[in-house]
Amino acid sequence: APMRLEAAAAENVDLGYRFALTRGEPFTIDYRPMIKGMVRDLLMGRGVKLISAKFHNTVAAFLAASAHRARELTGLNVVALSGGCFANRYLSARLEELLEGVGFEVLAHRDVPCNDGGVALGQAVVAAGRFARRPAQERSRRNVPGDTGED
Repeated sequence: APMRLEAAAAENVDLGYRFALTRGEPFTIDYRPMIKGMVRDLLMGRGVKLISAKFHNTVAAFLAASAHRARELTGLNVVALSGGCFANRYLSARLEELLEGVGFEVLAHRDVPCNDGGVALGQAVVAAGRFARRPAQERSRRNVPGDTGED
């Protein structure tokens, strides 16, 4: 369903739905106005392409607003976009555009997948590093747990 929603999004739509950030700590995103807007658009017969684009634009907008609020609290100016939702090219591109437009440095996956494939690669790199630090005799085939040493 998420990939179908991404594929349905119309290009060149700058509209979005309303949302709110709470003022407390931790701050939260109130996305109920977005849901109400989507239902209203559906009831008014607006097309899926428009609704999908507005949904994606709104998610990007509230993530950017969250980053801005975090910058106010911490002074940090770098945002890393990682996780499976950033496999969504529409969302990633829109969010990067919004963040860079207000001066954030954006770190995003380019050569390694942002989802579970990237996690698996990271785990393999850590395991290889740990294995390489072991003395050579510990790395021999005979010391592999569960190996009887017989061929």
